[in-house]
Amino acid sequence: MDFFMDILLLLKMGKPKARLRPVADQFYGDRGGKLRDPFGHVWWLATHIEDVSPEEMKARADRLFGGG
Repeated sequence: MDFFMDILLLLKMGKPKARLRPVADQFYGDRGGKLRDPFGHVWWLATHIEDVSPEEMKARADRLFGGG
């Protein structure tokens, strides 16, 4: 697992209320989270953690969103 994003988000967030979406692995192969900085700007920070084939991406999306 790549914990770079977790550390970066912890350093940048400061206040827990600035977390808009917690850091998590995404079905398309990235790990990321969303935050609001002290100036009101919204940031999505992510890093690529694995290559996912189109077929696997569709299967994961179907499981996540209840499709298929």
